[in-house]
Amino acid sequence: MNSLHSESNENGNKLITIAAARNMVISSTMFPHKNIHKQTWISPCERIRNQIDHIVVDRRIRSSVEDVRSMRGCSAISDHFLVKAKYKLKISVRWQKKQCIKKINRELLNGNQAKEYQGKLNKYLSNAEHEANIEELWGRIENAVKRTSEEVLGYEPQRRNKHWFNEMCRKTTEERDKTRLKVLQDPKEENKRELAMKQREVKKTIRMNKRAWEKERVQLIESSRKNNDRIFFGKANEVKHGFKRKTSMVRGENGTLLTDNGKIADEFKKMFNTLLNQPSERTIIEERATVEQNIEPPSRAEVEAGIEMLKSGKAAGEDEIISECLKKGGQQLIHQLHNLITKVWEHEEIPRSWRTSVLWPILKKGDPHELQKL
Repeated sequence: MNSLHSESNENGNKLITIAAARNMVISSTMFPHKNIHKQTWISPCERIRNQIDHIVVDRRIRSSVEDVRSMRGCSAISDHFLVKAKYKLKISVRWQKKQCIKKINRELLNGNQAKEYQGKLNKYLSNAEHEANIEELWGRIENAVKRTSEEVLGYEPQRRNKHWFNEMCRKTTEERDKTRLKVLQDPKEENKRELAMKQREVKKTIRMNKRAWEKERVQLIESSRKNNDRIFFGKANEVKHGFKRKTSMVRGENGTLLTDNGKIADEFKKMFNTLLNQPSERTIIEERATVEQNIEPPSRAEVEAGIEMLKSGKAAGEDEIISECLKKGGQQLIHQLHNLITKVWEHEEIPRSWRTSVLWPILKKGDPHELQKL
């Protein structure tokens, strides 16, 4: 055993008893280190230094823990030192490349680029054949809209959130940490006074930068209140709700967290089967056969009105086409969409891509891994 002390107090004996009863080992006493790297707590008088923080693991995975030691250099302005464990995880991992979501710069459609977008889109759509089948016709419309959007509008620039912890805060914090190491190595009064002064400087700098950052956020929200509703509500919700951690895991029926996409899809399938197939208490009315009326296909005016009713500022679907690109497409796009919808009406068949929907879970309250909370 490589512990800082040879005898344990009451709390230490309780930890040993619990570890033995549950077939666990105290990893923090397994590796030889200098005494300064075993100490985890320092008393206010700085005379007593003990090892009271430990890492306990199951005996089956004790070989996976490669090292445990205290990190004196990590400063948290606490009487405890950070305890670091080096752990070798023996599981297979499937690496997936992170996909960067690109958004069409819809703001440019409100300026001079709208005419350029409409003209180039008309050029691409003029090559579409009127007698093409439904799949080909929709594919040409989709490709023309996406190609024109990329060439004329481009994508929104990646916005990096400006944080209040800037270079000034980092510099003063590093100076404070260097002074703290001096106190640990030579705890004389002069070094302690210097550390107290550095700590006051850090607090003052952080407080000043955080107030300036909050003032800038408020000014941005106020300036966008009348000019840009999208930025206004987005920033206001950031202030109201704060940071929300994203998760891609789902809790299964037995309480375990699922990470495999196939198993997660099965859990969603079970949830929707239960949700949408509830027994009905209403009396089923007997259906009577009636003669269907001869309803005409949707007119061009109805298609144009439907496009104008689309809400702006909404996220794109799986086809990555935003509503603004359809509303600013011009008469040629309306003509092609009307031709497509007429074919769908006559053949009673829709393109395959229209059958796919994007499911976007929205957490209400509670555990984000519980499907019942979505």
